[in-house]
Amino acid sequence: MAYYSHPNKELRDHLREVGEGAKENVISAGRSDLADYAFLAGGLHDIGKYTRYFQEHLITGRKVDCSDHAFLSSLVALHESKRFGNPVLAALTAVSVYSHHGQLKGLDRYSEVLTTKEMESENSSSCLSKQYEDLLSRWTEIRREVEWISGDIPPLGSLLREASSLTRKARLENKGWKEYFDGLLIFSSLIDADKHSAAGVKESELPLPEPEVLKSHLLSLTSPNPKVGEMREQLRAWALRFTPSSAFVTLVAPTGSGKTLAGTLVALKGGKRRVVYSLPFISVIEQNADVLARVLGEDRVLKFHHLALRFKEDETQDTESRLMLAESWDSPLVITTFEALVSTFFTSRNVNLKRFHNLAGSFLILDEVQAFPLEYLWLIREALEEMTKHLNVNVLLMTATLPLKDEANHPVTFVPNRYRVEFRRFEDVETPEELANSLELERSGMVELNTIASAEATFKVLVERGERPSFLSTRIVPKERWRRIQKIKRALEEGERVSLVTTQMVEAGVDLDFRRGYRDLGPLDSVIQAAGRVNRNYGEQGVLTLTKIQRNNSNRTDFSLIYGTLSEEITLKVLKKWRTGFQEKDVPEVLEEYYSEVRRRYNDFRTKDAEKLRRPIQELRYDEVEMRLIRNEPKYPVYVTLDDEAEEVLSRLREVLKERGYERRAKLKALRGSAEQYVVRVWEEPSLTFDERLGWYVLEKEELDRFYDRDTGFRKMKEEGAVLW
Repeated sequence: MAYYSHPNKELRDHLREVGEGAKENVISAGRSDLADYAFLAGGLHDIGKYTRYFQEHLITGRKVDCSDHAFLSSLVALHESKRFGNPVLAALTAVSVYSHHGQLKGLDRYSEVLTTKEMESENSSSCLSKQYEDLLSRWTEIRREVEWISGDIPPLGSLLREASSLTRKARLENKGWKEYFDGLLIFSSLIDADKHSAAGVKESELPLPEPEVLKSHLLSLTSPNPKVGEMREQLRAWALRFTPSSAFVTLVAPTGSGKTLAGTLVALKGGKRRVVYSLPFISVIEQNADVLARVLGEDRVLKFHHLALRFKEDETQDTESRLMLAESWDSPLVITTFEALVSTFFTSRNVNLKRFHNLAGSFLILDEVQAFPLEYLWLIREALEEMTKHLNVNVLLMTATLPLKDEANHPVTFVPNRYRVEFRRFEDVETPEELANSLELERSGMVELNTIASAEATFKVLVERGERPSFLSTRIVPKERWRRIQKIKRALEEGERVSLVTTQMVEAGVDLDFRRGYRDLGPLDSVIQAAGRVNRNYGEQGVLTLTKIQRNNSNRTDFSLIYGTLSEEITLKVLKKWRTGFQEKDVPEVLEEYYSEVRRRYNDFRTKDAEKLRRPIQELRYDEVEMRLIRNEPKYPVYVTLDDEAEEVLSRLREVLKERGYERRAKLKALRGSAEQYVVRVWEEPSLTFDERLGWYVLEKEELDRFYDRDTGFRKMKEEGAVLW
């Protein structure tokens, strides 16, 4: 009799392929010590499919009682892996098999399931008992097909007691980051190999570009003036000669000095199989990816962020249906957000963990690290350092304003002095309308607000004044945001007068250069980032004016609403000394005072939030690990059919989703970048058609004017919060 794992896929072939694929994944990640466990996880993950219950389900396509297979497969995997002598890794192998159709469970949860199943096994008519008896009746045949099984299967009661004993032993042993990463790596390697085998296709990896390509480009660059040139030349010279003596490196350099290309060159010289470049804001991904794709080749660069194309998940679907569409980060150079990076190792979600094994053996760049939430900064830093020890990873932190007490490289000795920061009225607050009416916009200027609501109110008043400002926020589709940024940049370079009203999305790397800036007060490091858009290229000295915005319908400032009252209190305390203003040359002193106070108030970033997350990590309770850098983000994705291209992309997406197999994933991967250019996320559930297959609400062209403003983007239906990216 032939047994199948999927239609037209023999089970014995599938088990061998997944075993070998999972083993290859951990070896490629530099962890050959996990090879035997990964092979057994993959080679036994579907052993429970040999029962007649599953085979009947597969043949008929109907739901059949007792056709589930993950738990019984996990018992066999644990029994077989115990021979390697490590109870923690044996238990993690079993947990990975048990979890491979859903989120990764923890040791505690698996132990609870074992207790329940032991009681269930006492009933001979229970599903587990019937599954086991059916599997036992076929064991001789199974051993011929699955020759890596070492011997006979013990009685069900013995199998369960053995699993409980080993899991209990694993729970009692001392564990830490290494064991935590081991579990993630085995699980990630298993589910990725499972997807490839089910598809019948192995993806080929492109190699990283040679460093010489980027070196040549760097040496060909010119600067807008000698002072900017001096900064960039110092950083470029450092990158060209730098060879990391440590796997963990920190770079501190001024805004506008060229960290993107310099950091990427250092990473390319690192000899890793992949570079993962992460940034705080989605808006900056487009800019950096565009630059690197032009230099290194579009086929080598993948853009991915935490709001990337997500299709509706259903835990009852098989792995092929759900995970085939998930991104694996198998491109040589990945440009992503902090949120997406962190959710690759602080999570239990299978669609995120599927890419974890490709994170191992990579060079990670974290650009603008000051943008991480302070309550998680220490834990993220510790996790990254532990990755260098256990996952063959190199890390480069880059910033102009370093909050941590790290030993850092400061290759730019030239001290820029491009701007002055001053207050309008230190003690007072004003509404966005009052700010807009008092603005002086004879020259190019940027007005940055902490909330979208205040930005829209400011924009509205300026339009009523007869101004023609540009507007940027996350309610505008990405394609249009990027077009506006490029248009503004060209106009500024040509000396035209440009006015921009924006949220914080222009911070941290957006390459714009205004003569004058206004910013609603925020954390001091954010203020410095905003100042980096003023006289960025060293023309006439720029001025950034700070104010404190409080809307008429609120009893709190926008600062405290977005960043919290403690952050506002710390910032105001430090700035009292500098209430008459400071220049860029004073920034190191100002930031040292600020971060000293921050470290004191946040207990050197060892916060309750971080400690609360640390305990389940140490105890391998994976199902309780979830870090969200952006806690309050709009949850409803809307596809905006803004133009003819948007209509065409949507039509093609819907057609491709009707297809099956690997070809579907390949086509969707090609379409994903285009589709995401038209997706925004909103707070309030919109009264639009919801496309179940896409997992999006769709704003058709006929309803565009009702829901979408061409200037300010998706219209809010009621008072909303604001997001930081």
